[in-house]
Amino acid sequence: TDSIVISAMVGIVENGFYSNYMLLFTTIKNILNQVFNAITASVGNLAAIESDERKYEVFNMVYFGSFWMYGFCSVCFWVLVTPFIQLWLGEGRVLSELVVLFLVLNFYLMGVRHVNNTFRDTMGVFRQGRYIPLIAAIVNIAVSCALAPSLGVLGVMIGTTVCLVGVLVWLEPIVLFKYGFKRSPALYFAKYIVYLIITAIACFATKGLCNLVFGSTVNIFTFIGRMIFCIIIPNAFFALLFHRAKQFKMLHRKYAQEKIFKGRSPRKMIRFGPSGNSDEFYQEGYKSTFQAMKWVHDKGLTAYEYSFGRGVRMGEQSAAQIREEARKYDVVLSAHAPFFINLATD
Repeated sequence: TDSIVISAMVGIVENGFYSNYMLLFTTIKNILNQVFNAITASVGNLAAIESDERKYEVFNMVYFGSFWMYGFCSVCFWVLVTPFIQLWLGEGRVLSELVVLFLVLNFYLMGVRHVNNTFRDTMGVFRQGRYIPLIAAIVNIAVSCALAPSLGVLGVMIGTTVCLVGVLVWLEPIVLFKYGFKRSPALYFAKYIVYLIITAIACFATKGLCNLVFGSTVNIFTFIGRMIFCIIIPNAFFALLFHRAKQFKMLHRKYAQEKIFKGRSPRKMIRFGPSGNSDEFYQEGYKSTFQAMKWVHDKGLTAYEYSFGRGVRMGEQSAAQIREEARKYDVVLSAHAPFFINLATD
């Protein structure tokens, strides 16, 4: 809604300037979103089979990782986005530093929300928070429309911040912790404040050092220098503060267990295979899914997804037999859950 309000109440030109910035923010946000998309299935499995204590432990690890990712990117945006716009489009397309501050703040606040949304979706906490998005939308539009005539783009950014801080930042975790984890969110909010303060310190410290070294000169060489500072300073600062924290050790251990740089073959790291049985499977004379693991193996593939698209119709004995066949041929099994509503097949 921000672009609509800016266009209608501030101006098309100003919306164009704002859109240039949002192109950069949205691109990075979409890249980071892939991290949470990638772990959604694992978190869903965690929610289904693990204890509440284990769920909460993994939540804190992902929460910490989310802070680090979005904190680091916020530092980079705060230091680099304006020089990048100057180099790319020219001095005349630059928004004020205060507007950029709220853009970075909103990027961080919205980004850190992803961990709550991921666990909420996988734990099935939907109905309890169904009115939160509606309340947030009303607050956002109301505040943005009230401030836009007098403050321009800044007023719209403040409206988004009020929506996040006044509604989403605290209501969503309360619902998740009450109905999902069934515990108090007090520690979550304490960590949230600490993480936000640390990110703010990293932002202003990095920018201050960059200004001290490079001054106000903007060219490709100073931009590269600022970028190097952004890579080193916030990550070193975060590592210095948290290298003994439990969540940091968990993430480090998880990364080490992947053995990415320990000579594992791509076959063992990335697996490919079909979802269900193809026409070729039946044309070659195979008739049963019990034979699918051998067929997959013979094709040089290493994974197989069993499609329960129209419901789970498999007995325990059949499931055990398929599992043994998969182990025999070193095929990793996964399952496609039934569609809630399926309009894609006959």
